[in-house]
Amino acid sequence: AEGAAEGAAEGTGFGGGVLPREDFAELAVQTAIRCARTADEGAPPLRVVRVAPASGGRQQLTERPRVSYDSVIAGPKFRKAQGVVRSADWSAVLAPFGVVRESDPADWRRLVSVSGGAARW
Repeated sequence: AEGAAEGAAEGTGFGGGVLPREDFAELAVQTAIRCARTADEGAPPLRVVRVAPASGGRQQLTERPRVSYDSVIAGPKFRKAQGVVRSADWSAVLAPFGVVRESDPADWRRLVSVSGGAARW
């Protein structure tokens, strides 16, 4: 999320600094919707994720247009005025934890199954 870069700049690397609560909430939601939830999908009995602000080259933020109801129905001038959002590539960030759903490239509102279907542990 956008605040991740700002929070990381204040920190001293992993284990230092402050992770904004909005970024932590986004991480929790993205983990819940993208990673395996059941044993059939390959979820482990317990998943522990350590969280710390990113620093230096570990920031993997990408820019994308800001998308909201208004920007979808509005014209190009309004969309341009809305600007961009810097956000993580959640499929890449969460890959070590067994991503089984990722964003549909054709429709940002949908998640689709990753080829193979189940996470490998």
